[in-house]
Amino acid sequence: MITPVFEPAVTSTPRKQNVRSISHLIIQGLLAFSLAAQAQTDSSEADYLLGLYEHLHANPELSFAEKATSARIAQELRQIGFSVTEGVGGFGVVALMENGEGPTLMLRTDMDALPVQERTGLPYASRVTTAGEDGTEVPVMHACGHDIHMTVLVGAARRLAAARETWKGTLMLIAEPAEEWGAGARLMLADGLFERFPRPDYNLAAHASAELPAGVIGYTPGYAMANVDSVDIRVRGIGGHGAYPHKTKDPVVLAAELVLQLQTIVSREVSPLESAVITVGSIQGGTKRNIIGDSLHCIQRCSLPCRDPPSGRVSGHSPRSHGICSLHAEASSMLAGVQRCLNRRRC
Repeated sequence: MITPVFEPAVTSTPRKQNVRSISHLIIQGLLAFSLAAQAQTDSSEADYLLGLYEHLHANPELSFAEKATSARIAQELRQIGFSVTEGVGGFGVVALMENGEGPTLMLRTDMDALPVQERTGLPYASRVTTAGEDGTEVPVMHACGHDIHMTVLVGAARRLAAARETWKGTLMLIAEPAEEWGAGARLMLADGLFERFPRPDYNLAAHASAELPAGVIGYTPGYAMANVDSVDIRVRGIGGHGAYPHKTKDPVVLAAELVLQLQTIVSREVSPLESAVITVGSIQGGTKRNIIGDSLHCIQRCSLPCRDPPSGRVSGHSPRSHGICSLHAEASSMLAGVQRCLNRRRC
């Protein structure tokens, strides 16, 4: 069990001491769920948060469809004294707690799940299915930890609400929809997030990490998360019968070569001192075993924490992939995702 200890310097201003006091309580809230998951405490608070987590995990909702999830988060925050506004930028939730003069501190969670089938065998495993992007039935699972993030937000909020006498200022809690599409934050901003509500002095956000043991919180100054951009590529060929491949231009073979060429962008065009990842997450094409189709669709994601994101190189302008792309492929769409996360080095 890890207990965080904060000892503000004597020379700190009251404002900085207040921020550190809030941070202390937030970290207690962050740890509340972790300790419950490890069964290191039998407190009613930990049991409550564990029950909330299991409910959220068993009832996931896809991006842009977080109706029940957002309602539950709003209910949790409203019942502990927050002023809650729902429907901000879709299913976004904004909750405020004013507690005298002081800084405005924002905590944020995401809410949406992924079209992934759960195979954990847990008693609270998701069995939810719903219509996917193309209308077909897909399984749904909180495979990216957003159920944990929501539980952490509620846990921190409950700790802070119960200890109002130890801090002053305004708490601003955000539940963001459609994070997996990189769209929820933009929708909330477009809906006047920082015009209708206070603009925070500080923003604390957390993400679950499978690389850290339970009960440990990792942090780093400076850049902490990568740029993420997505590219849809249409590979065009000439279809025909599978028995006469010499009379076709097989888009499957072209796509296979393109996938390998794209990987050389990281190994041969990005500095070894920078980190980058290019992932082709989906290839869709063809209709029948003995038919060579006319085209197929590739979906790829590019994560680059470097300061100069070379997304242009990924969309077909790389010398190593240009030969294929100029003749047989085109970027049918490019979604500029999220910019890299930059943490302030000091408050």
